[in-house]
Amino acid sequence: MRAEAAVIGAVGVAALLASIAMVVRWGEREVADAEADRTLGDQTRWWLRLVAVTVVTGIVSGVLVAGIGGRLAMRILAATAGTEAQGLLTEADEHVGFITFGGTVGFVTFVGLLGGMIIAALHLAVRPLLPAGRLGGALFGAGLLVVFASRVDPLRSENPDFDIVGPDLLSVAVFSSLALVQGMTTAAVFARFSAAVPLLDVRRLRTVLPYASLLLLVPASPLLLAFVVAGAVVISVRLVPTLRRAVGAPRALAAGRVALALVVLVAAPGFVSAVVDILGG
Repeated sequence: MRAEAAVIGAVGVAALLASIAMVVRWGEREVADAEADRTLGDQTRWWLRLVAVTVVTGIVSGVLVAGIGGRLAMRILAATAGTEAQGLLTEADEHVGFITFGGTVGFVTFVGLLGGMIIAALHLAVRPLLPAGRLGGALFGAGLLVVFASRVDPLRSENPDFDIVGPDLLSVAVFSSLALVQGMTTAAVFARFSAAVPLLDVRRLRTVLPYASLLLLVPASPLLLAFVVAGAVVISVRLVPTLRRAVGAPRALAAGRVALALVVLVAAPGFVSAVVDILGG
């Protein structure tokens, strides 16, 4: 068990260092778009390319940060919880301090792979409203933290695990840092792969291979449906010149940013309240 924990710890540190390296190297890259004619077929290929970039981004950033990094965070909090907490049962029916490869694979698959793709899909939706570069990634991570951390995970104040692992301040600091790294890594990896994934051309194998990642959407049917519905809306807008110009107008961009800021502001009191409850023990 100690050997497994040591390996998981080493892999977790390596994954986070790799994520930080990606942010440093690719964080200021511009997102590359692909030219597509104003036809239904070309616009469909344009959307498929964006979805492929998003899925690859979710796989890479999700596995590294939310998956392996999240598992490392759990290991750190278990180690700092004290001897009396070791072996206690968590909300997820796991025993504190008992880290196994099987449990890690399950966590990385569900939280890292699936969670990473959902986060990347959210990034695709709000990316046009965010500043470019690392600042945009950091703001995206902060938005994830404020809007989702206290409502979904990992900072739900009603989670009984905070009565077991800790210290509470360390828990909040670790998970908040992970959210910021997740946001910045997602933005950096998306920018990098936007320049690497070409428009689909079934006559050229080189252009088909990056789209193999879309097969992962088949078991994730709600996410697949979301991409299909969003694609139908986006393609329809892009095919109608009047709608295209309206959506791309500075006034529409400003309105979108205001709406996004309002979502975060409305969620902020709940997030603050959850953090206060956690820190209050």
